[in-house]
Amino acid sequence: GAAAATCAFIAIIYSENSATTKTTLSSTNTAKEQQTTKVLIARTVSPSEYKQVIGDVHHINSHHQATSPSSASTYLAQSMSQCNLLRKSSSSATIITPYSNGSKTFPNHVLCDPNNNNQNQSSIGGEENNNYLSVKADFLLLARNAEVANSMSNLLSPTNPSSSSSSTRNQKQCCDNVEILDVSRGENTIKIWNWILHLDEARLYDYDYVWMIDGDIDLSSLNWHAFWQQVKLIRPKICQPAIIGNDPGAHGTSHSILNYWGDSRVLASEVAIVELMTPLFEVDTWLGYRNFIANQSPDLLRNLKRGGEDCFDLAWCHYAKFNMVGEQIWPPKKLGYRPSAPTYATPNDDANGGNVNITNSSTAVKKSQFEEHNSCVVLYQTPVVHMNKKSLGKGKNFRSGGQQVCKYFRENYRIHWAIKSV
Repeated sequence: GAAAATCAFIAIIYSENSATTKTTLSSTNTAKEQQTTKVLIARTVSPSEYKQVIGDVHHINSHHQATSPSSASTYLAQSMSQCNLLRKSSSSATIITPYSNGSKTFPNHVLCDPNNNNQNQSSIGGEENNNYLSVKADFLLLARNAEVANSMSNLLSPTNPSSSSSSTRNQKQCCDNVEILDVSRGENTIKIWNWILHLDEARLYDYDYVWMIDGDIDLSSLNWHAFWQQVKLIRPKICQPAIIGNDPGAHGTSHSILNYWGDSRVLASEVAIVELMTPLFEVDTWLGYRNFIANQSPDLLRNLKRGGEDCFDLAWCHYAKFNMVGEQIWPPKKLGYRPSAPTYATPNDDANGGNVNITNSSTAVKKSQFEEHNSCVVLYQTPVVHMNKKSLGKGKNFRSGGQQVCKYFRENYRIHWAIKSV
């Protein structure tokens, strides 16, 4: 189709020779970005995952510990602690990877550019934009059985010990920023259906983002500051960190376009899928997609309640990109770049390499393209570890329901089959 012929994607490329990065990056940082960004992190939690999730909650909350006001500054310094290694790797045969060097402090060129860390400027990377302070997370933990709900409540050590005494059987309030729901009845164990039920306008009223993260994602493995730095820079409607396994041979994701990209010059790409494992939404985009789903055929809703997932994460990218109009775009099989011309790829690029220099300077990143409000983006240089607990039961309802969900989207909204489109 026409859309497939004009496949648009974005590859953000860095060059160590860029002399204008400081101007183009810092100019996108507004006063609003320096204010607190609020995100609700929603996680479906199985028995094999709750200890990981509890550890992640404590880790994220430690960014804001009132008893240790210097903790955020310490985290910021740690997040940039490998920048010298990145600079050395750019000028020598040294290769750094999130496996050998650790993903929690894994560097990238935007993070490590000293021009972006000038304390006297309203800059992306400076202390005044410390994302360990400026990004505030709350948690909605969806326990897949009552025992998990009780265990999480006990381990999270409520600020007010009496807060759980007035809780209902299915809902417990624990700590100041954690809500735990027991969703163990019937179809309520279905991940997507829980998102539709609970991530509504009332719950998300005061948030900028909602982040659905599987229970077997090691969130503490993410370079939090670097990730949010790029989210604020690129401002995608939907995005995710690249996925890696807990060692080089371990499974990360089945979608190759969402794996960690080894060339450090390739920071991010616009893609046709942000998978169900860890999608971050602007709240308005999620609520719009949720409303779209609610107004579809009862057959689609019934198959989602059965556990069908296939193509659901392709459809929200089509919604974010084209409001479900026309044929979904096809992403390229490979990312192309010209090392002397860091820029976005353009719709005229082919899938195998040619990158059109659309800036006046061979080293400039065009400012206006950071303001395009891109649809679905994967952030390659801020990977997160997938522990691959395989806790999601994939029985008959999951498989047949998924086939019907994908069939519905393909026939009604020209969504492509997941395996073919990534």
